[in-house]
Order: sequence, then C-alpha cells, then structure tokens
Amino acid sequence: MVSAKKRASEVHFVPGSDEAAVRKAAVELAKDLAPDADVFGLEVIDGAVDNLEAAIKALEQANQALLTLPFLGASKLVWLQNASFLADVSAGRSESITGALEKLCQVLESGLPESVSFLLSAPLAAKRRTGY
Repeated sequence: MVSAKKRASEVHFVPGSDEAAVRKAAVELAKDLAPDADVFGLEVIDGAVDNLEAAIKALEQANQALLTLPFLGASKLVWLQNASFLADVSAGRSESITGALEKLCQVLESGLPESVSFLLSAPLAAKRRTGY
C-alpha cells in the first residue's frame, strides 16, 4: 500500500494590528513557501489601495493569478500583499468589494491546483469582514 503524502495548506492568511509585524511575518512565510521563487514563481499583487476601483482590481488580479497555472510546470505563490481594503473602513464595506471578495473565496474554497499557493497579508483586517 502506497501512502499519499498530504499537502500542506495552500492558503495562508497573515492578519494583525501591527503593520510592521504583519509585513515581517508575511515576508518570512513567503520565503518558506517559495524559497526559489523567481519572476515566474512569485506573483505579488499590491493590496495597499486607496479607492474602491483599485481594491476591486487587486481582487480580480488575485483571482486571475490563482487560476493561471505556473510557468513551465513549476510551483507558484500568489501574494495579495497589504490588503488595506480588509480593514474596517467605509469603502471596504461596499457591495462591489464584498462581491469581489466572495468571488475570491469561491476560488479558494474550490481548491487550488497542487502547484499554486496563496498568501494574503492584511494589517488591520476586520474580523467581521467577508472572507476573514
């Protein structure tokens, strides 16, 4: 009988109230998840946005990146970095951001390809928000 090796979780979330600590923890985790990452193995999406349209664009980019297989069969880490729209701010509570977050959650819940991992770092993320 051959035992199947169970894969570690492919979805990682680094929240916190201290921005510097969240950044440091996320960088260390990214190094662990993608130690040999090059331009093809690491896709960083900037989530530090200041308006509704930019937040929706960041979420759509994350969705597209998660659904795109890695180049040349290697592994890939998609990192939605500093997701400021997850904080308890009025723009973050809009229906369009909530809808985009729900789409991202659906992609994550359906399961990622074996070679793809997702990292979300979010300083000041509100625990009541969709997807927390």
